[in-house]
Amino acid sequence: MDTKAVKNKRTTTLGFLLILIFHNLGLTGQEDYVWEVDKMLERDKRNVIKHDSVIRCMRKKVMLSVGYGKWYFSNSAKSNNEEELFFLSDNMGQWRLMLSWNFLERLAADISVNYQMEKNVPTPDIMSIMSGEDVEIDGGGGGMGTVQLGIKYYLRKALFRPYIHSSYGIVTAKSQYTKAEGNMDTGINNTDYTFESKANLYNIGSGIDYRLGKNISFCLDFNYAYSNPFDEPIGGYNSYRGFSITANLAIVF
Repeated sequence: MDTKAVKNKRTTTLGFLLILIFHNLGLTGQEDYVWEVDKMLERDKRNVIKHDSVIRCMRKKVMLSVGYGKWYFSNSAKSNNEEELFFLSDNMGQWRLMLSWNFLERLAADISVNYQMEKNVPTPDIMSIMSGEDVEIDGGGGGMGTVQLGIKYYLRKALFRPYIHSSYGIVTAKSQYTKAEGNMDTGINNTDYTFESKANLYNIGSGIDYRLGKNISFCLDFNYAYSNPFDEPIGGYNSYRGFSITANLAIVF
């Protein structure tokens, strides 16, 4: 056989093998690419199913939430009477218990109970009292509780939902100032000055609600509340007026 013909035949065979190899590599790469795309589509499908199921569970569901935050009195609520026995702090810790019902995807009705309390009465030294030393104690404390009925409107239908909120209720306030003086020999005179009042309460606010799962939700809200004037100053305040920020954790039924 001619040497030139043999070389041409070998070259043709080698070229054919190279083409076949590259073709198979291309198919393999294409199959891997398709497989990756399928995985992404499947993952997106699972996320959509999860999102839709959580959105569905938002409808007509009852939520019970417990929260804790801070209440800040407005300066306009303070009494201008310089002879006030004492003043409560201008900010206090606040506990909240709320029951709400999402009767529509964007609307919820709720009832909530809020409570703040502060006590600042010095504790006397028992040994000083027993030894007959003079005792002089003065201090005060108080608490304010609210019961409110409200309506909440969600600005979007999603797992992360900002909202606006308004409510109406009643605030019950009580404070007590205690003064004690004397000793064991002559006796210790103790006097308590108690003040109580109730007033109508109005509240507006906004916040965010993030559904962590089908049965758990986290909420952070900001509120401004104001009441009618008290019958008498409570802890140095003429009314219940101020701002609050509260973090809540809810269980969905």
